[in-house]
Amino acid sequence: MKKGLGKATRVIRKEIRMNVGAMLETVAGRYGGKTAIVLGDRKLSYAELDEASNKVANTLIGIGINKDDRVAMVLT
Repeated sequence: MKKGLGKATRVIRKEIRMNVGAMLETVAGRYGGKTAIVLGDRKLSYAELDEASNKVANTLIGIGINKDDRVAMVLT
């Protein structure tokens, strides 16, 4: 790890290695109202991104996708 990284950065990097969903939930808890993504004139906060991620996860579970299954995604 590079010298000089703050504790929060180290924690976030650890979460990314463990689970992207857990990392997003952690960041949303800390910075929920801050902007996470900008798409043209639309902005999503970390809280909104976390909510959208949970909806996708629950939909995948609902159609029978299990942990460790591979899922292809097309982003348009």
